[in-house]
Amino acid sequence: MISLTPLLLIISFLMPTELWSGALETIALEAPSDLPEHLDSENPILAARALSRLRQMDRNGIPQLARSLNKTLSPRSRALVENHLDLLLKGILEELDSIALELEVARSQPTEDASNAETILQKSQLRQRFLDLLEMGRSGGPFLAASIAGHLETISSSSRFLPRVYRRLQGELLQSWLQQNPTPQISGLTPAELRWLSTLTELAGPELSQGFWTEMMDSACMAAWSDLASFDPVLEHRGRKYFLDMGPEAVEFLQRQISSAEELGLPENLIREWQMQTRLRLSADFDGSHAISLSGWDELSGEKHLERLIRLMGVLGDEILPTLYHVATIAPDPVLRRRSAEFMSLLGDRRGARILLLDRRYGAERLEAASRDAILRAANLLRDSGDLSGARLLLEDLNERLPHDASARHALGLVLLRERNLPASIRQFRRSLELDASRSTAHYNLACALALSNQLEEAIDSLEMAIEMGYDRFSHAVKDADLQSLHNSSRFWDLIPKAFHTPEIQKEASER
Repeated sequence: MISLTPLLLIISFLMPTELWSGALETIALEAPSDLPEHLDSENPILAARALSRLRQMDRNGIPQLARSLNKTLSPRSRALVENHLDLLLKGILEELDSIALELEVARSQPTEDASNAETILQKSQLRQRFLDLLEMGRSGGPFLAASIAGHLETISSSSRFLPRVYRRLQGELLQSWLQQNPTPQISGLTPAELRWLSTLTELAGPELSQGFWTEMMDSACMAAWSDLASFDPVLEHRGRKYFLDMGPEAVEFLQRQISSAEELGLPENLIREWQMQTRLRLSADFDGSHAISLSGWDELSGEKHLERLIRLMGVLGDEILPTLYHVATIAPDPVLRRRSAEFMSLLGDRRGARILLLDRRYGAERLEAASRDAILRAANLLRDSGDLSGARLLLEDLNERLPHDASARHALGLVLLRERNLPASIRQFRRSLELDASRSTAHYNLACALALSNQLEEAIDSLEMAIEMGYDRFSHAVKDADLQSLHNSSRFWDLIPKAFHTPEIQKEASER
């Protein structure tokens, strides 16, 4: 009997593109519609077609992918399905992060009229979108717990309730499973159950017997090891992600594997590399071909640690954040902790700002330019998230270290203005302008502080200087509540171009 596979491959080279495309369509239509069956097909055309379909699936395909994981799949096909499902679920979680921030901003913005229809509609629409996305995430079934485990490590928003929402989702998935499996047995666990249960150390550990939990984690570690030691790129990625989601248990397991390297037939240094990548929370997307070795991390000096982190940042971008957070919180070297927190701040992660705030020890050496920029960024992140006292503490330290830095003075003045410590904010703005009189925003913010202090003529003088130095946000100036006390002055309106003299503003001014 002649095999069709070589024949189909020969035809693929000889047949015109249009006819070949039609043949693919026909095969796809005649083939079973089950995606896992297609992925595991011995027919290369069906397998390629299934892989293409998998990669094109959007969020509407999440339920189908979740159901696929409950079927019998080859390890590689399972890894492909898991990877795409995780990609879709992570996209939903990131969108939930953004909506949560929008909701918090909407709540924090006071409106003159509590029944403002536009504001109420905006909040209602955001809440509904949030709930719709949660429901879409739940359609991913229990695997959602694994996606949340990875996402929680990277979440850097200022939202306080999002982590609680995600933990509650994980708890719901666990409780639902426990109701269906009141006396779980290791022998009865499916690969899908092993995968997501092993990510719930904090939640599932107390709910399950110690014996069951220990045996389950051993089984999960062995499954991840099989993937990693396969040296198949698709399986390796799954194994790395699997180990990352398991956390400390995975690090301990890999330590045991190091001692058995000779028996396993693998280089000890390679296993150390895998262990260190897991311990340092290095993204599973990291490409080892970049030749950035971490196996000897513990033997490196502080300077070499810093060099490795900078190189990893160049490769991974903001995917390095879990590693930076890990180093910033556990490294014994205080300088390395601080620099890691600074890198986090520069990447926009508010956790770095809070670490800097808790560990305000910058040493007696000259402050590096990179540290100065990172501290400014950290203070701005704290200020914008509402932590004014934290931002002020960081900036007070920075100004003590750099008393002639105009930007640091201005940043501190802005925080003091937000706190309504007007005399202190005026002093900082004036000091900033003594150091650099060309800063238009410093002139503008000084005008705001003076106006709020009822020093109206001086406020208008400062506003005039701001405009002379290039300030041109006139639409903001006429609506800025800090400058409302100037609206009764003709000098104020003389400074504002006619195009921005809106009837509404003029009316409000005349009524006052």
